[in-house]
Amino acid sequence: MAISLQQGQKVDLTKNNPQLKKILVNLGWNTNGNANFDLDSSAFLLGADGKVTNDADFIFYNNLKHKSGAVEHFGDDMSDGNGGKVEKIKIDLEKIPTEISKIAFAVTIYEAEERKQNFRQVKNSFIQIINAATGGELIRYDLKENFSIETAIIAGEIYRHNGEWKFNAIGTGFSGGLAALGRNFGIKTENKTSSISVALYPAVKLDIKKLAAIRKTTLSDVVNEALKKFIEEHRQEIKMYDDFIKNS
Repeated sequence: MAISLQQGQKVDLTKNNPQLKKILVNLGWNTNGNANFDLDSSAFLLGADGKVTNDADFIFYNNLKHKSGAVEHFGDDMSDGNGGKVEKIKIDLEKIPTEISKIAFAVTIYEAEERKQNFRQVKNSFIQIINAATGGELIRYDLKENFSIETAIIAGEIYRHNGEWKFNAIGTGFSGGLAALGRNFGIKTENKTSSISVALYPAVKLDIKKLAAIRKTTLSDVVNEALKKFIEEHRQEIKMYDDFIKNS
């Protein structure tokens, strides 16, 4: 039977379930059908000081899998079947490097300031822990709609405690979006050669998403025309992105 948590509550994951090796972390939300919202989930692998040890410990839409194989992001939002969206992150507990003390899971709103959006307009946000082997729900934390100016939320975290893994329902919000969240966890945005740092510059993120979508599309005449127009309008940003990827 799944455990429903309130903000600040903590619960064991593996102590009473030693067979638990892999989990799915589902982060979901509902924007009442407003297609103008673009939310992204992410995971931060953190050391004992609560900071990433390097850029590769930030898992997000442009860095979907950790080098250890312990964390894998399944990509952009999917329908949850109830009018909302959900993004999934797979965790292999046995592969998490020993220097990692916790993994924090967050959701951010893209271009929130420009679009005058915040988490007060987002409903039914939740984080859910699933047993990957059985598909059974282990933990669910439904975030309350008590946010106002926040554009980024740390929904929850898993952390080591006496050799076991536990879950903490956090529900802490930040203004400043992904950039503020990244600084909180030690991402150094001045490293311009990092593809991770690109995510913290909103002007570039749109190009990453559009470019990825276009490059995956079968190039009909219509798409070719759209591609030419897009490249012309965003030539400088695309060059920045390609340079970042080459040097990262």
